[in-house]
Amino acid sequence: MEGTVDVDGMLDRMTPEEFEGWCAKDTIEPIGYSSRMLGLIAFMLASYMSGSDAEIDPNDFMPWERYIPKKQHDNAAAMNLIRSVLGQ
Repeated sequence: MEGTVDVDGMLDRMTPEEFEGWCAKDTIEPIGYSSRMLGLIAFMLASYMSGSDAEIDPNDFMPWERYIPKKQHDNAAAMNLIRSVLGQ
């Protein structure tokens, strides 16, 4: 099927160093926060449709966000990890 990716084959060919690189990249810019993106889209649509005087907050559309612990990002450590994986 065109447009599909052989994930198992990709994982078989990926070296441990490449995997560590992807993990380091995910630390800096996480992959897969679709629920947050959907909440933001819902917020934008509601803001557009309700007018400028409505008191709408993005978190109204993402109530689960308040229960997710906030992760502290150490960008310098993540960049050092990427450099070490890349051998620089």
